[in-house]
Amino acid sequence: MVARRHHFLPQCYLKGFSQPKKRGKTHQVIVFDRDGKKFTSNILNLAVEHDFNRVEIEGQPADVFEQALAKFEGELGPALTRILQAGNLRNAADKAVVLNFIGLISIRNPRHRETFRKFNEEVMQSIMELSTATKERWEGQMAQARAAGYLKGTKNISYEDMRDFVKKKE
Repeated sequence: MVARRHHFLPQCYLKGFSQPKKRGKTHQVIVFDRDGKKFTSNILNLAVEHDFNRVEIEGQPADVFEQALAKFEGELGPALTRILQAGNLRNAADKAVVLNFIGLISIRNPRHRETFRKFNEEVMQSIMELSTATKERWEGQMAQARAAGYLKGTKNISYEDMRDFVKKKE
């Protein structure tokens, strides 16, 4: 079965801030939201988004990245436990795991993803603006794409239609 609930903060990390409930089977934390409201939540329901790590790669399951992260988190949980018990980062292997974790959480979160998506969108919009700046440029680009075999089986789009599409940022 393909995993659909993807945590952008691992449960093994969140567990360090939690209190066990029901004989240790679930772990809960007190959450403070942006409006100042306070509530208790199970860590299963925190820092999670539906299909956050989903990928579309031919021949691979949609959760292949999530599966790889699960392997990493299998190393992270015990490393965090050993670090807490030792009270230091002297174990080089545990230190490497924690540094990798810091790198992952710095880039693998919804806000960073949105910033990156917006940047890509702006770059693509600029490229399309340049590509459709003149009719001659657009037709030259299309001729090159056809010659390279990229447009087989697609219909021709007029310069005017594409320019209108780009201007409307569709």
